[in-house]
Amino acid sequence: MNINNHLVACPKSPKKASWTMTTTTMILLASQEYLSKTYSRNTARIRLFYANKRYHVLLEDNNTMQRDFLIIESGEKRLNVMKSLTALSKYLGCYDRWQEMRRCYNMKWSKGDFSIQSFEQFFNDGLNYDTLLQRIRQMIQKLPVFMSNIVRFACLTGLRPTEVIESVKLINDKEAF
Repeated sequence: MNINNHLVACPKSPKKASWTMTTTTMILLASQEYLSKTYSRNTARIRLFYANKRYHVLLEDNNTMQRDFLIIESGEKRLNVMKSLTALSKYLGCYDRWQEMRRCYNMKWSKGDFSIQSFEQFFNDGLNYDTLLQRIRQMIQKLPVFMSNIVRFACLTGLRPTEVIESVKLINDKEAF
């Protein structure tokens, strides 16, 4: 996969997309048909916008990827770029290479703010075990009896939410229990 021409113009915003024609742009426009079948109109336009700006990451050496992703400030923008490159790599048939590059640079699909929120919650004195129990008691009082019993069951067993739901379904099934 070797594309020698580069894009001439890139729009300032995905909402005002006016694409110019070069060999690479023709490939991106062909991928637009693929994107329009896969995503909503607005999402396809955003995917094409970021693919237009960062397509070279898929075509060049891995150092380009590292350099390009280091300059992306916001986690949400980085996430949009990653989604765009994923869609383009599927279209171009280099999805495995893209996944390997993503793993190599330890790029995650989160915005990056989850770990900061967890860190803040860990050091927040207002969020402790007593506060947690107090909030659970308040929730149990406000819920209907059958729902509050499910919350009690979840707290007593320590099961994951999906496991609690499956357990309650089994318990309520007269034939299974």
